Amino acid sequence: DWTHGWRGFGQFWVVHQDGTAGDRCMECDNWEIDYMVTPFSDPVVSNFTLVSNGNNDAVRLRHGTRGSLYNGLVAGSGAGDGIEVSDTSSTWMDQGLLLVKNTDVFNFGTNWKNCAPFENDATNGTADPGLNGYVGSAAGGVDPTTLDPWFSAGTFKGAVDGGDDWTAGWTLPL
Repeated sequence: DWTHGWRGFGQFWVVHQDGTAGDRCMECDNWEIDYMVTPFSDPVVSNFTLVSNGNNDAVRLRHGTRGSLYNGLVAGSGAGDGIEVSDTSSTWMDQGLLLVKNTDVFNFGTNWKNCAPFENDATNGTADPGLNGYVGSAAGGVDPTTLDPWFSAGTFKGAVDGGDDWTAGWTLPL
């Protein structure tokens, strides 16, 4: 989750939601009490894989957050929503200040909720790349070093490239 004006960078995020706990993989806010408080949350995140338990939304962008999500895989397994935008964050989406690009959202009751600009973006899709747990990737990502030199290079969608599982040997099995 992010909130309270966070304006940083993130890369190679993996969330595998527990089947019995947790209501979202990502909940992205500016400020809950006053959505227009500055500085606005406005992070840039690239190469993320979110595996939802299927019962709720995987990603909720709300409470005035801004930000940019690139190169994502968002996997569902039920009736929940993939990515949902609500309240004043819809205004930022319509103005291009909240972005989701090069991201595939699949196997939800509703893949894209209240976010037609993201759903209709040609870089986004609903193709299932056949993840093995959280490992796997899809072609069609943007090289995030073009966004900021902080990022590591790569042109795949997802956090863990199927041919280069950087989590092997140090993560616990799911």
